[in-house]
Amino acid sequence: MGGTKTPDLDAIQALEPDLVLACREENRREDIEALEDNGIAVHLIDPRDLDGVRDFLAGLGALLAWPRT
Repeated sequence: MGGTKTPDLDAIQALEPDLVLACREENRREDIEALEDNGIAVHLIDPRDLDGVRDFLAGLGALLAWPRT
């Protein structure tokens, strides 16, 4: 719904998402805060290496209550 620097916040809000993933490095703080202010849960990710990606995926699985294998 737009780019990381120019998201269409109205379009995202209209979808009524349960969760939005946002990258700490790419997404703007004001956009993240605007989503949160409108009651949308935002999970920030910040993977820097393969271990970070693994940790992100494990954390996302826990957040969504998916079993880890």
